[in-house]
Amino acid sequence: DEIEAYNIARYAGRNFVLIQLTNPQSFLSRHTGLRKRRFLVNQRRFSTPVVIPAHLFPDTPIKVLQSIRRWRSN
Repeated sequence: DEIEAYNIARYAGRNFVLIQLTNPQSFLSRHTGLRKRRFLVNQRRFSTPVVIPAHLFPDTPIKVLQSIRRWRSN
């Protein structure tokens, strides 16, 4: 499992769900082109390549994280 933790961050007035990876460099090496470039920007800005805008979720970011944690513990 590559996922280490989940967090919420605020940047430029928006909320983001950050997915911390155990080995982000390994994750980055599997991608190329524009996708890799976007992941690199995320890595510099948020210290993780996987960043999801919170407005894409149907619930608040905190409720989303609680749901993910419940799902992972089962």
